[in-house]
Parts: sequence; structure tokens; C-alpha cells
Amino acid sequence: MEGTVLLTGAGTPLADRVARGFAERGARVVLGGRDEAAVLDLAEAIEGDGGWATGLRTDARDEFDLERLAETAARFGDGIDVVVPAASVSHGDTGSEPLQSTSFSAFDDTLRTIARGAFATIREAVPHLRPDGRVVVPVVRLDERAGAGPLGVAQAARIAVMAGFAADLDQAVGAVAVDTVPETASAAELDEAADRIVWVGTTPDLPLDGAVLDGSDRE
Repeated sequence: MEGTVLLTGAGTPLADRVARGFAERGARVVLGGRDEAAVLDLAEAIEGDGGWATGLRTDARDEFDLERLAETAARFGDGIDVVVPAASVSHGDTGSEPLQSTSFSAFDDTLRTIARGAFATIREAVPHLRPDGRVVVPVVRLDERAGAGPLGVAQAARIAVMAGFAADLDQAVGAVAVDTVPETASAAELDEAADRIVWVGTTPDLPLDGAVLDGSDRE
């Protein structure tokens, strides 16, 4: 694809694979992540492989960081073509985090990073999003798993954020279901999830309309 992709969460296994996937398809990838060294290393690696990438230290909890990232992305080409809010965080082992034992600080940080982070990423990108642009939100379905803790709540809230933007924006907005928590997923599982996200972001005829796609759309 030709165009610009804004991606948060750079420096984490899933987001890094997504970034490489878009770059391999010819996109300009603008990376944001908390770990500046990891973000810059990823951008350098993509460019070393013949792709185009640049990166900024970006905390998804900080709307001013996200505003700067969106403005940077918009300078390349004619606006932003694809937005992928992939920033995530985990404060414990999923499956052993009952909400009644969750600290307030862990709950707040998880929601702020995953749910509010997705909201702020999309909100700051919207003024620069092309009319035919797409928003692709990675989500992990944890809402019915015992012990999912704040991560399960945050992922459910991220889906709600996505659905709200899908209703309000003219551009295509949807989510891609990731079957395993990225922090504990195998390389094969991460590769499959990243491939699915990139496919949704580079298939303009695929209707999103607030849907959560699970991969069956490719069959």
C-alpha cells in the first residue's frame, strides 16, 4: 500500500510485527511508544530492510504526546491513511488477576493506557485522517474469562471506544480480535495476529462498520 500508518505501542512484540507488516507492503510507518530506544531501534531496523519508518517517544496516556505523533504523521504524504492504537500494558498474569484483588493504581493505569489511550490516539488522529482512511483497533477478548482483571475491563472498554468512533466517523473503523494476550503469546500467534491486523488495514473494500473481525472474513 502507499500511504501513512500511525501506530502506537511500538517496542512491544505485536505492535512491532504490525509495523514491519505495513512497511513490507510499502507504507510509511510512524511509530509511537513509551521506550524511545526501542521505538528508534525498530524504525532503524525497518529502514535497514528497505522500508520507511520514523518514530517518536509517545506515552499513550498523554494526549499531548499523541497530538504530536499525529501531527508528525500528517506531514508525510497527504494525511494519515491507517491508525492502529496498539498500546497496551499488563500489571500481572492474566487469568490470576481477580478484580477484587486489583490495586487502584493498576486498574487506573491499565484503563488509561488501553481504553483511554485508544480514544486519545484516534481522537488526535481524526483531524488528519484521510476521507478514505481506516482505524484498526487490536483487541483481546477477555471479558468472560475469570481472573482477567483490569486487562479484561480495559479491552471491553476499548471495543466500546471503537464502536463509538465507528458510529460517529465517516471513515471505516473496526477492531481485530487477538486470540492471546500479546505478552504471553507465542511467536506464531503474534505473527498470525499481526498479519490479520495488516490485512484489515490494507484491504480497502473490506467493510468494518464497528465490527470485531476474528479472521473468518478472510476465508
